[in-house]
Amino acid sequence: MTRSLAAILLFLAAALPAAAQTAVDLGPAATNGQAAHDGFAERAQRLHLVMACGNEYEFVQGFVLASRFGKKGFPDDPATGAKEPDLAAWPLTLVLGKAAVLADASIDPTSTAVGRPVCHGALAEPAAVIDAWRPLARCRSPDDPASYLGQPDSRGRCPEARALPRNAPAQDVVNRVYEDWFGFRAEDDQGPCSSVAYVFFPPGDSRVQVSLTRACLARQIRAVLLDDRHGPWTEEGGTVTPEVAGTDGLPCLSEFSGADVKGDWDMGVLEYTRIAHVLYRVAERGHGVGFDVDKALERLNTRFLSLRSSPGDATARETFNLVFDCGNEQNQYGSAVDTVDGTGSDPGVGRYNEDGSEELDPSFWDSFWRFLASLLIVVAAAAVAWAIGAALATIALAGGATAAAAAVAAVVAIVVILGSVLLVSLDETENHLLMQNTSRYLKNKLMMAELARAGNREAFDTVADLNDDVREWLLERMQRIAEEDFLEYNAKPYARLSHFSLLNLIDYACDVRWNYDLAGLQRGADAPCDDKDKAVVTAAAALFDLSAAKAAVGSLEGRRLIPFRRRSEVNQQFYDGRPLTELVAGADTMIAALQMWTGNDIFAPGGKAQPATFGQLSFYSTSRYRPDPMILDIAIDKSTPRAQQYRHFGREAYVSGNGWLLTAGGDDEGRPAGANLPLGIKIYIGAPATDYGVGVPTTLMTRAPIVIENGQPRPRNRVRDFLRFDGKDVDFGFDDGKPLKSFSNNNCIAGAFVCGLRPRLPDDFSPSCWKSIDTHFYAIDSIRCFALDNPDDRADIFVALYDHDGIDVDGSSWGFLEVAQQDRFGRSLDAFIDAVRAKNAGRVADWEKASADDDVTYTTTDDRTLEFEPEDEDFGADRRACGVVNHEGDSRFTISAVPAAEAANCRSVGRRIYIDLDDEEKPVRKAEEGGALDDLF
Repeated sequence: MTRSLAAILLFLAAALPAAAQTAVDLGPAATNGQAAHDGFAERAQRLHLVMACGNEYEFVQGFVLASRFGKKGFPDDPATGAKEPDLAAWPLTLVLGKAAVLADASIDPTSTAVGRPVCHGALAEPAAVIDAWRPLARCRSPDDPASYLGQPDSRGRCPEARALPRNAPAQDVVNRVYEDWFGFRAEDDQGPCSSVAYVFFPPGDSRVQVSLTRACLARQIRAVLLDDRHGPWTEEGGTVTPEVAGTDGLPCLSEFSGADVKGDWDMGVLEYTRIAHVLYRVAERGHGVGFDVDKALERLNTRFLSLRSSPGDATARETFNLVFDCGNEQNQYGSAVDTVDGTGSDPGVGRYNEDGSEELDPSFWDSFWRFLASLLIVVAAAAVAWAIGAALATIALAGGATAAAAAVAAVVAIVVILGSVLLVSLDETENHLLMQNTSRYLKNKLMMAELARAGNREAFDTVADLNDDVREWLLERMQRIAEEDFLEYNAKPYARLSHFSLLNLIDYACDVRWNYDLAGLQRGADAPCDDKDKAVVTAAAALFDLSAAKAAVGSLEGRRLIPFRRRSEVNQQFYDGRPLTELVAGADTMIAALQMWTGNDIFAPGGKAQPATFGQLSFYSTSRYRPDPMILDIAIDKSTPRAQQYRHFGREAYVSGNGWLLTAGGDDEGRPAGANLPLGIKIYIGAPATDYGVGVPTTLMTRAPIVIENGQPRPRNRVRDFLRFDGKDVDFGFDDGKPLKSFSNNNCIAGAFVCGLRPRLPDDFSPSCWKSIDTHFYAIDSIRCFALDNPDDRADIFVALYDHDGIDVDGSSWGFLEVAQQDRFGRSLDAFIDAVRAKNAGRVADWEKASADDDVTYTTTDDRTLEFEPEDEDFGADRRACGVVNHEGDSRFTISAVPAAEAANCRSVGRRIYIDLDDEEKPVRKAEEGGALDDLF
């Protein structure tokens, strides 16, 4: 067996050339906001077609290995003990792409009756395809290596007649794999996925090709979702462990251990929810599509959409008591009636490890033990509280206090200590609450439709009442986010999950009516929207408008650098060279959104949407939300200067001009979740250090497109590619060997001027770029500087850069810079230098004497005199939002295309989007003084 598993790994590793994945060309980047808005559907279709057919080896391999070994069950190399990539994973992202193609009636052929392929993909050269695909067949030939996954004899599903001939050509190998895994019967070779592979002979492409029909896509979706091994569990190391919603590893003191289940199942439910609702939009149900889609939806509804409201459990648990709440809440399965009656059965029963089974369904003795353990904790806490209280009373008496006063002190101490131990609770994180409650809301709506069709009015009313509670929670939370921002602001990767939760609400909250007589007429996107759901959609879309507008003004050609809270270990990774546009774990989700919304992926790896980013892109591509053209125009057209100051639990600020962007990197902030003690006291002892909010360097980005590295060009999309101020170095220690760093005190920005600690040049900066103005004071001409040069001459800039102690000196070095368009000075560097000198005559000597914590004065070339403290200046910018996004008060905002020259007034200009969530039951989102917003209802 050991040799067999080792050989499997060897064959799969050798097959990598045939596993080359297909990236997506999203088409030309839009040149203005209206074009970006109008071109969204084409970009989405390009992405979905590649997801549906362009990465078939990844799809089939993930499915086959997950079916063989279980999720996370692919073994490590037993010969060497080396950890191998987890290849056994249900390919849900590609399932979503296939579902999106099925639901898109505009893709030709629009009807399954035609029987023609709807999409195509290229695999690899025939020899590589044979090596990669042959091990995936269900039945192997007697002379195949033992490593192949197929069964070797005529027992079970592999009669001898089905064995794949050893000399089978590449297209026959691929076709057999499709027939084996998507035919559902070993003897059936006439299913919808038969004869999908073929080879073009020279002078055509010699690679093996696949062409899939709509019916085949539906069958693939059904096969993945109905596989009996597919469910809310993992099989790592051969142990089947349940997965439940919420933070992973929540402790349970009454068991003196952590929970014996895995958390984070709500992340999966978020994706299953989108897949289900996309499938509900599949209109053409002929030629097998309808049967397979219906079977897939049945499994989704009974097994995978397991976050629902039930009597006594409407919304997700927001806090966890360490003594009485044991870990995460359980999933719910089965039909709507099963949920109301509590009769749903866990499909994993009989699979789970012993500890996991007891966690989900404790025996009498296990429950009795938990009771005794809880009682023991209470007694121990009482004893400690009594001892401390008695000691305090003794001290009080010794100090001359009366017996009554000593007794009061003892009682207070006992109550406080005992209450703190027994009533302390941990916060659930924001992204988990949003994932769980949005998923509950949408699944509850589906259950309401199911119960209405079944004529069960009593159960319908029960679920509807529970969903009203969820709706109330959602509206109140969204109002709070508008007023304060996300607790996990810009979180990497959690902002992705929070925003995906909002997208699910925007897209699907209206699918089922609240009226019992109408709820059963579920019509997906065509359903009229009840006022109750309009409020939910409006609030969610308003939050998305705020995020989109901030991303638009704070980005340049799809790149942005933002302070964030949680997972601070990725901060140093990005500083050390990880691309900002690399949209995998720990990435900025709004960069993915900007790629889909604008089509600008020139700074993405390879200049295309890579398969590893499909999980990020596909939620945006399958959503009907897209920002207003005005917001998209701000993201695309930087010829008009813009400014934005933003305050949440930290600070952000951005100023842009023609072809350049200044980003102020913010500061370090506290952690969002902690432990709650009685009397409203919150402590953060034990909260992960990775949860701190962290600042990033203040940067000057330009449209300079590439860096030459080791003689080869690459996109200019890394922190050290930019002129910057690293700020104060704040160290939170290490997490699993990874440094936790903040680049703090980076709030000094005023118009086209920034200052800060530790000025740094781009790694490829050349001294020939600059000319001396005075001591430590330089003028930079972007035309002469490859690291700053814009392709568009109209965007050329001059930069005045002062560095007090030398660019590469650590510690207390400080400096500042001003950016100016060259056209203001007749494109003459000497004219720019003369202007800077004239405005700051006699000041350089004072700067040279100053320290980072002294007051410094500088006058800009547009005649603004600034007094600042380089170490930690913020120019008093403390408004919730001012600029393109403007805070009007409480949960009220406006968004407009206000130019930077007028942004300091904190007033909208011209057409604007008005947002008002002050009355959570009646949120407002509308356009004023111009065209209406997209109709989301």
